[in-house]
Amino acid sequence: MKKQITFLCCVLCVISLFTGCSSKKDNTIPDIDREQIEANIQVMVDQIVCNLPDEEGEAPQYYDNSYYDTELALNRKEWTAKEELLAQQDLFFKGQKVYNAAIESYLKGREDGGKAIAIDYDTLEIGYGKEGGYEVTVDLKCETRNTEMALSYNTEMQITNAAFNVNYSIGENLQKAALNTLLGMGTVFCILILISLIISAFGIIPKLEAKKKEKAKAAAAANAPAAPAPAPVAAPIVEEELSDDLELVAVIAAAIAAYEGSEDASGYVVRSIKKSKKWQNA
Repeated sequence: MKKQITFLCCVLCVISLFTGCSSKKDNTIPDIDREQIEANIQVMVDQIVCNLPDEEGEAPQYYDNSYYDTELALNRKEWTAKEELLAQQDLFFKGQKVYNAAIESYLKGREDGGKAIAIDYDTLEIGYGKEGGYEVTVDLKCETRNTEMALSYNTEMQITNAAFNVNYSIGENLQKAALNTLLGMGTVFCILILISLIISAFGIIPKLEAKKKEKAKAAAAANAPAAPAPAPVAAPIVEEELSDDLELVAVIAAAIAAYEGSEDASGYVVRSIKKSKKWQNA
């Protein structure tokens, strides 16, 4: 138990040392740099942020009336004049792109936060950057929601990045998260339903093709010429056997003998007697 208490005390001492070092690090910022940062924040709000035109208002100096229809890019001559004007108040941007990005960030946040009204210096925090310079954050009191202004300085006290982040409430953040979740899940379910419909269509397509082929065959059969009628089949000739009629045999034998000029017809034998159509058609 004694060892555990000792270990806990050591951990608390280490934490307090780190906390002390951190606060000492913040307090070691030179006064001249702190004063310049505070002055820069005031200039940023008074002469840049609060001086930006409304969507239906007149544009201030260095901006034209089509400010909202362009990419917020000043031409080189205008930017040089703007840069000199800001430099007179010890506000230095590393370049025109950094300045334009700062204006774009503020205009985007102003849609939800409203115009900036005042600076809340009680929230000002100045810390050292990872690669030198300073990282600065301060809250701006706006019409609708407060907005955090974040500035990054390099070792030459030039602003390398400026961003404006609207401070949403916990309820608003949860609502946005819920909407994003519903949107993502809805998109996934819609895709799954679409895939299932496509898969089910694979079973319908063959049936539709079979019906189409049957209709094509039926149409071809309907348009085909009619087959000629079969020729009538002649009724089979039934031959009547008359060789058993003795009287008819005797008469025929006598006729043959007379035709041949023979007096005796006994030498003739009648084996079969058939009717002939020749005599019927004569």
